[in-house]
Amino acid sequence: MENESKQIAMWCYVHWVGWIVAFIVKCACNTKSELAIFHLRQSLGVQLVCGLTYLILSRFWTASQIIVIVWTGYAAMGIYSAYHKKLRYAPLIGRIADKLFTFIK
Repeated sequence: MENESKQIAMWCYVHWVGWIVAFIVKCACNTKSELAIFHLRQSLGVQLVCGLTYLILSRFWTASQIIVIVWTGYAAMGIYSAYHKKLRYAPLIGRIADKLFTFIK
């Protein structure tokens, strides 16, 4: 059970496809792990903010590449935190995402 929630928490940072797979696995296994739920919320917030910012700035090559680098950095921090079973908020986005996505239970 503990290893399963760790894997769910790590997979949700692998682009939006990984998030969907992690969410489906969490629901199918009926996992109520605080670790998995926390990282699903964080990842959704990061992906939405970075994805929308990328779409808005995609006309400007340099700005869009910076967003990709930031997005990758957020994902790396999230995977690292999930691997070590830590509940660390993503900088700037994390606390808002945690309050906004309370439907993920």
